[in-house]
Amino acid sequence: MDDAPDYLGQAEKLCSYFRKVRDGLSQDDQAHWDRAMRMCERWIRLIGSRELTEDAIESYLDDIYREPHPGSGWCELSYQFKQWARYRGFAARDRTYAKP
Repeated sequence: MDDAPDYLGQAEKLCSYFRKVRDGLSQDDQAHWDRAMRMCERWIRLIGSRELTEDAIESYLDDIYREPHPGSGWCELSYQFKQWARYRGFAARDRTYAKP
């Protein structure tokens, strides 16, 4: 029996959340949510990667923390990603979000 957390399900759930919010907005307001969806999709690809590196983890975190107005969804995404990366044995060091 595998007691590993369902990080793929978590990434998919967050992507679905970002998509639903984005779809309810005008096109002018969708860019923030599109970026969040792309980050989720990127995480899903990393979950499936057989050649995961510390550089890939750090690059992902650098990109996610560049978001100047993260909101609670982005914070949840970064938290869940770090938990997954640490579960996989990577450092996934903490950061602070970019200032707007």
